[in-house]
Amino acid sequence: MIKAEGNTRANEGFTLIELIMVIVLIGIIAFFAAPRLGTIPSTNAGAFADKFRADVRYVQDVAMARNRRTRVYFNGTGTAPAAGYAAVQDSSILGNCSAFTALTDPASYGNLTVTLNAGSFAGISIAPTMTCLEYDTLGRPFNCGGSLGSCSAAAAGMSIVVNGNGTAVSTIVVTAQTGAVN
Repeated sequence: MIKAEGNTRANEGFTLIELIMVIVLIGIIAFFAAPRLGTIPSTNAGAFADKFRADVRYVQDVAMARNRRTRVYFNGTGTAPAAGYAAVQDSSILGNCSAFTALTDPASYGNLTVTLNAGSFAGISIAPTMTCLEYDTLGRPFNCGGSLGSCSAAAAGMSIVVNGNGTAVSTIVVTAQTGAVN
């Protein structure tokens, strides 16, 4: 048998048509993927909304389990960072809300404090309808914004708008009387 030489593809490079097809495919993929990159803060804001709901439910659970009032301070109130929130529990001897200590975050075992518009939460902000949400020992929500040194008497629900890059992504509602978080 005689072997034909010269027409083996092993020694050749890509043809011009193959290179053009690869460039066109990369262009098509980039065209459809690029707009989705702009929605990353919105996606993160949606994930943050789920985390926030879980944190508020946790604060309510702690109030009922420990028979102590608990609070969530927002955006610079109480122990909260300028943009974000912090969770605390009544540590006063008389249970009169005159002193609070930070709650432990069950995920990180540090203080349950979240700073927004930085790190993993870049581009995310919240707009609560009150500066402080308090839960009594029965899990009922109160507006403690006007009485940071004493227990609140004004039962109230609230809503919190979660924004991703300035656009509302989610609204979280705490129901008056029950404290349910939706």
